[in-house]
Amino acid sequence: MNVRPRSISSSEDKYVRVSSLRSARDVPVSCTTVHRRLQQAGLHGRISAKKPLLRSNNKKKRLQWAKKHRNWTADDWMKVLWTDKSKF
Repeated sequence: MNVRPRSISSSEDKYVRVSSLRSARDVPVSCTTVHRRLQQAGLHGRISAKKPLLRSNNKKKRLQWAKKHRNWTADDWMKVLWTDKSKF
């Protein structure tokens, strides 16, 4: 099993723990309330979307295309109609 590398140091872990303990309250606060307050502060948790993996057939086709076009000059590329460009 791959272990994800830590994003914060142990000293930052301690800071988070101490900050949490300092803000401890007698009245419990729900997870939803904490979530809303974090969002209002501009802290939005996101999970990146998974991209579909390339099939081996697509990889072969891409490699063939790249090998076919690797010696093209700038003039050759100027003749290509790039349809993915947006003008805005």
